[in-house]
Amino acid sequence: MDKYSDQLKLKVVKAYLAGKAGAIALGKRYDVEPSLLRRWAAAYQIHGLSGLKRKYRRYGADFKLTALQHMWDNHLSYRETAAYFDIRKTSALGEWERLYHIGGIEALSPGKRGKSKKMRGTSSIAIKSGNDETRT
Repeated sequence: MDKYSDQLKLKVVKAYLAGKAGAIALGKRYDVEPSLLRRWAAAYQIHGLSGLKRKYRRYGADFKLTALQHMWDNHLSYRETAAYFDIRKTSALGEWERLYHIGGIEALSPGKRGKSKKMRGTSSIAIKSGNDETRT
């Protein structure tokens, strides 16, 4: 279940966009982080009510690269880019950017979760150091 109802999100966003109070004041009043309220407002302005709904989605490498390229070309923040592409987890963009710089588009491809085959095949044999003598 979502921590915040759609009705509460809409109420707070409308108050914020109407200029009735700032993000900090509204956040304190409704127990919402100001950054989250700003993200809701940005998503609402671009996508309407659907921007406030809970959403689960996996993104492919092409979509991730498109979002990153748009962000870089337009000098946007993670929050602005997330709102534009309706990505609910803003921090995902930072992770995608990090992965892209490490391994290119291949690193953006959705992978299997869990240990890699290399990790599963390693044993837990202790490596002996060159100094096995016991001292008396």
